[in-house]
Amino acid sequence: MSRLFGSVRARATLGATLVVAVALVAAGTAVLLSLRSNLIGEAGTQAERSARAVASNSPPGRRTTSSRVWTARTARCRSSTRTAVWSRRART
Repeated sequence: MSRLFGSVRARATLGATLVVAVALVAAGTAVLLSLRSNLIGEAGTQAERSARAVASNSPPGRRTTSSRVWTARTARCRSSTRTAVWSRRART
């Protein structure tokens, strides 16, 4: 084994190969993370646009606020509030 990597040319080639491999992995990871972040941001923006479009097309007479977009968190808060109200009504 020492004879295989004993020459300067073999060690230089191996070192350069490792440096290029590490650089390629780092660049690929950076591109992947950047694209993932961009895709998630665009998906959120599109979801917000769609929610605003649906809210603006709701029938008249319904109480809607076009500037507020309902999220899963507000839905959970509302459902837990309804559950609390129903459980209080059941007790009385």
